[in-house]
Amino acid sequence: MGNLTALVTGASGGLGYAIAELLGAKKFDLVVVSRSVKKLETMKIDFQKRWGITVTVIAADLASPKGAQSVFDACQKKKITIDILVNNAGSGLFGENMDQKIDDVTSMIRLNINALTELCMLFGKAMKERGSGRILNIASLVGTFAVPFFSVYAATKAFVISYSRSLRSELRPAGVSVSVFLPGYIKTGFDDNAGVASEGYKKISGAAGMSAQKVARSAVKTVLAGRALAVAGLTNRIGYFVMKIIPKQILSHLVFVMMRNVTKR
Repeated sequence: MGNLTALVTGASGGLGYAIAELLGAKKFDLVVVSRSVKKLETMKIDFQKRWGITVTVIAADLASPKGAQSVFDACQKKKITIDILVNNAGSGLFGENMDQKIDDVTSMIRLNINALTELCMLFGKAMKERGSGRILNIASLVGTFAVPFFSVYAATKAFVISYSRSLRSELRPAGVSVSVFLPGYIKTGFDDNAGVASEGYKKISGAAGMSAQKVARSAVKTVLAGRALAVAGLTNRIGYFVMKIIPKQILSHLVFVMMRNVTKR
């Protein structure tokens, strides 16, 4: 019997790379997906040499309308059965929503919501038919409350949390596990990619941030254990439960004041 296979989106760097690396170390064959083909090819050579696993590279822009379907079709063509699907690819936009470009916001929604949903449907259906499989959707702690200046990004992550929990109930009777994972700040290039210019915000995210490797260990444990929902890090877990106690209107105002102040620094 061969190795099980895990597919990881957004695998060329940051959390996606760290998750793929841990799964490779556990002898999972890998399908790595990203737009950055050169980085994926380097990963392939490195991981295959280190662990003797099979690594398949799929170049795809998941923010495009046909991106998710192209990934599924590539796996079908290569006759690769996906045992674990890790929906990690995502992007963020920082700033006042009225100042953002509609095309940029739409692209983020396509990546964070549409692509994730389509991949869950495509691979989830195959998992349901054979009666086994695991799905890990990467959301965010900010998906649990309103976040001014990260308004649409936070809303996309709220979708991921709600969708994942519903999908878990639907697929569980068929033997398919769906988990949703909530990181807080991660020490990657996310802030720069999201257009964060505020040095005050960057100082907070840098001080509070966890390493991608540490977050990945928690994420991999979550999917392999089949947990419904997990939050990365003790501090984040405490914050998660505290924020559930605070009335939403008060919490929204507190977050607005904090974000407004740090964005001015």
